[in-house]
Amino acid sequence: MEHRGACGGDGISGDGAGIMTQIPWKLFAEYRSDNCPQPGVGMVFLPRDESRREQVKSVIEKVCAANELEFLGWREVPVDPSTLGPQAAEVVPSMWQMFVKAPQRLDDDEETRDGFERTLYLVRRRIAVELKAENLLKKDDGSEEVYFASFSSSTIVYKGMVQGCVLPQFYKDLQDEDYTTKFVIYHRRFSTNTNPKWPLAQPMRVVGHNGEINTLIGNVNWVKAREKSKTLPTAELEDLVDSKNTDNIVMMCNTQDVPNLLEPLVDLGRSDSANLDAVFELMTKSRHRAPCALMSLVPTAYENEPALSNNPEIVDFYKFHGGLLEAWDGPALLVYSDGKSIGASLDRNGLRPARYSITNDGTVYMMSETGVVDLDEAMRSISLPFNTGLSK
Repeated sequence: MEHRGACGGDGISGDGAGIMTQIPWKLFAEYRSDNCPQPGVGMVFLPRDESRREQVKSVIEKVCAANELEFLGWREVPVDPSTLGPQAAEVVPSMWQMFVKAPQRLDDDEETRDGFERTLYLVRRRIAVELKAENLLKKDDGSEEVYFASFSSSTIVYKGMVQGCVLPQFYKDLQDEDYTTKFVIYHRRFSTNTNPKWPLAQPMRVVGHNGEINTLIGNVNWVKAREKSKTLPTAELEDLVDSKNTDNIVMMCNTQDVPNLLEPLVDLGRSDSANLDAVFELMTKSRHRAPCALMSLVPTAYENEPALSNNPEIVDFYKFHGGLLEAWDGPALLVYSDGKSIGASLDRNGLRPARYSITNDGTVYMMSETGVVDLDEAMRSISLPFNTGLSK
């Protein structure tokens, strides 16, 4: 797919590439224990300047501690900077992973995993507020932004301003035989009208997106309008912050997103993919099943659709959610994972291609077009185009 991806003038730097996988627990064995077999793992882009980086780390650890997350340690991600082109190397962040234990109020089992994931999500957005208050979120010129590529106890994202073929050369973890996973979402960013940045490489935290959101400005403005009705009064906010008990932040936001306590959900300074990912992630952390969240965000063309004539419950689903949420519309192929499921969907017009194949051993491959993955035809049992707007 390299012929479809953008490349910098130096011929080496890429517009962005990355993968999302399960967390490779064998690789992180030293941060696990019998009473913490599945810690939260943050993949963080930090400043290259050591003094500023240590300040950022201190704020991150402080916010984690205030929200009952026991800090287990930092791990510098092994990378090979020599593989980067000059443009990518000039702005490459310092790559670190952080490990935290779930709050004691949550048992470490699958039933409470959602609670842990939501705590990680809220703490991540609170960290951005604290860093901004300390003038540490980014430099004055907007560079060296502190960015969480992922913060989860189930998935992790490795990405950067590189071409796809360079990704496993830059991130040495991806060459380690201990890196095992049951699924992989791979994304190679195509040439776009958004300047490449390390945080804008994909996959995002939940979604890998091929396409454009043509309704972006309207979608973002509607989200911001709703945020206005959910902000806390200034006096109440000051009392909360002055109390120094930021555990209240997690508890108060447990069932309601409070914009002035957390990092803004959407921002037109981000890409359309980043904004869509942020809203989709909020929905999955708000107890929406991921397939239903994506279907309501990017609905199919359900009106007067003969294929749905015998499925009124599907039409009712789209009508109901259409009254709650504006469609994020445009040519789009979306692949997602919330750590519990993995799936894909096309936009209502099917303006982005996709195909899937299932091999005899049960492995499923889904790709943007035929030829991305070479499969042994003797092993292929099913090979079909992807249906417009129907989540698989």
